[in-house]
Amino acid sequence: GNSRQQQLPAHTSDPFPPIKKPAAPQPELNGYAEELPQAMRIGVAYQPVAALQAFLSVEKDRWYAPEVAVSVSYQISEQLAIQSGYNTQADKPSAGVQFSAMQLDIGYAMQYHFDLGETHFFSVAFHR
Repeated sequence: GNSRQQQLPAHTSDPFPPIKKPAAPQPELNGYAEELPQAMRIGVAYQPVAALQAFLSVEKDRWYAPEVAVSVSYQISEQLAIQSGYNTQADKPSAGVQFSAMQLDIGYAMQYHFDLGETHFFSVAFHR
């Protein structure tokens, strides 16, 4: 058998080379390319009675499993509310209290991480 094969010159070994798109500019931090975060969050609130609110939110980051957060808030009086919640990211339960008087809200919350222990949060907000 005498077979004939077409030989392409070395510089044109691929008759249809892939078209390379110019790379989109990447943000940089200290000279290193960084990817912008890509996350989606959706939530819903439910208020069965005036003093009680329940919240549910789901956040999905491009690289991680979905994170679910549930919480409830109960308004004990016009000035005092208590909250409790749970976040599936690292199994973090939390609880808090908020005191409101005139144009000032003062809050305290504690979040517990089963490996790292507790974290305390304090907040002060002014409003009209």
